[in-house]
Amino acid sequence: MMAAIIVMNAQQKEIFKLTTTTHLTSCSLSEFAEYLALSFSASSNRVDQYAQKLEVFNLKTGEVVASLVKGKDLLYADIVVTEPEGNVVAFHKGKSFKVC
Repeated sequence: MMAAIIVMNAQQKEIFKLTTTTHLTSCSLSEFAEYLALSFSASSNRVDQYAQKLEVFNLKTGEVVASLVKGKDLLYADIVVTEPEGNVVAFHKGKSFKVC
């Protein structure tokens, strides 16, 4: 297992940590740090719950607000998570599309 991402506040207090065996390929923190979107690669570890997924977390509540298995279009895309809803926009090969 490895720490895929750790989010700390201005006082250096850990507010979010996620551990996984799957590599993180892209991430995005929303403008006011309410949402975090994480995009993971595929994995040979079939029991890892994050393999080939896009996960969006509400950092204030710790709630997962979106979780989906990535298709080919999203596999190599850069992602941006927006407020106020935690929507994700992906950018790939000069095109953008709303994911969730």
